[in-house]
Amino acid sequence: MNTTVKNRVPHIIFLYWVIKIVSTTLGETGADMFSMTLNLGYWHTIAIFMSLFLILLVIKLSLKVLGGICFNQAVWCHIWRFSY
Repeated sequence: MNTTVKNRVPHIIFLYWVIKIVSTTLGETGADMFSMTLNLGYWHTIAIFMSLFLILLVIKLSLKVLGGICFNQAVWCHIWRFSY
């Protein structure tokens, strides 16, 4: 196995956990704000966040260019570039 790939694995795992923890924390905080602070209830909060998710998913899937503003594409292009 190539030594550059071995050295990159801990970096990728660390990035994965940072992104996962930050996204989970922000998601739970946002959901609590909508459901409890704004008194919208759980079903309205689910509808708001699901709508937001679906809108962003459609935008993401309709993009034709890799990289740029989209973070996931930039990260995967960066990983792919250094894996060879």
